[in-house]
Amino acid sequence: MKINYITLASKELAARRYRMEMPGEYIGDYIVTNFPCIADVYVMGKAYTKDELLLQTYLARAKKLSFVFDLCDDIFDREEHDYYRKMIMLAEKVVVPTEAMREVVIKETGIYPTVIPDPYAFDEKPIKDISEPKYLWFGHPTNLKYLEQVKHMKLEVVTTDSPETRDFLKDYNCTLTEWSAENLQEAFDRNNVVLIPSDDSRKNSVKSNNRVIESIRQGMSVIAHPIPSYKEFDISFDFDKIKKTTPELQKQVRDNYNISVIGEKWKKTLSSTLDVAEGF
Repeated sequence: MKINYITLASKELAARRYRMEMPGEYIGDYIVTNFPCIADVYVMGKAYTKDELLLQTYLARAKKLSFVFDLCDDIFDREEHDYYRKMIMLAEKVVVPTEAMREVVIKETGIYPTVIPDPYAFDEKPIKDISEPKYLWFGHPTNLKYLEQVKHMKLEVVTTDSPETRDFLKDYNCTLTEWSAENLQEAFDRNNVVLIPSDDSRKNSVKSNNRVIESIRQGMSVIAHPIPSYKEFDISFDFDKIKKTTPELQKQVRDNYNISVIGEKWKKTLSSTLDVAEGF
C-alpha cells in the first residue's frame, strides 16, 4: 500500500513528523508531496494554507479517488473555513487527533471522524527530580505569545531561531535554542519541568497532546493550562504544586501512544479506503 500524503506544510512542523512520516514509515511505503501523485491511498494533511490551485485539483480528483482528510487543527473559526469545509465534505474519511476535535467536526459537518492521536517520537528516560525546577518551553513560534504569562521566569525556549523570535524574546529572561530534534533532546536533559502556558480563550482547544506525551516520555514534569486533550494526564498550571511525573503516567503514554498502536489505527483506516489512481 503506497500512501501519498498531500500537504503544503514545511518539513519542520511537528504535524508532518507525527501524522505523516512516522505512520508512513510504520506502514511501509509513502511519499509526501504538494499535489496528488500515483498512489494507492491519499491523505490530505495539515492543509492550513489556502491554495486555490490545490483546492481545484483536490475537488477534481476527489470525484474519482478516495481521500482521507486529516484535520489536526480547528479551522472552523478561521476566515478560510469554507475552503477547508469543501475538502472535508468530499473526503472518504476524516481523521482527527483528539476527542475534542472529533466533537467539533461532528458539530460543524455532521461527519463522524476517526480519532488517531499523535505517537511519541523519543526514547523514554528516567523520571527527573524537581526539587530545583529548571523550566523549558518548546513549540512553534506562533505560540510564543503565551509566554507573556511567564515573562518574569528564567527558562529555556526551543523554537525556530529568527529575527522575529529574537525580537519577541529580547526582554525575556530566557535562553533561545534553535529547534531540531537533537537540540530538543539536549534541552530535555538540561531541564526538568516543561511549561505549556495558554489562556482562557483556548480552554476548549482541540490541539494534540504531543508536547505533553513527549515531555512525560523524557521524565519531565509538566505545568500546562488544562485544555481538553491534556485532561487524561491530570496536570495543571499551578507552580506551587508541581506534579511530578510518575511511573504510571509513563506507562500510560508507553502503552497508548507508541507507533505500533497508532500505526495500526492508521493502517486500518487507510486500508479501508484503498484506491488506485489512473489518468494522471
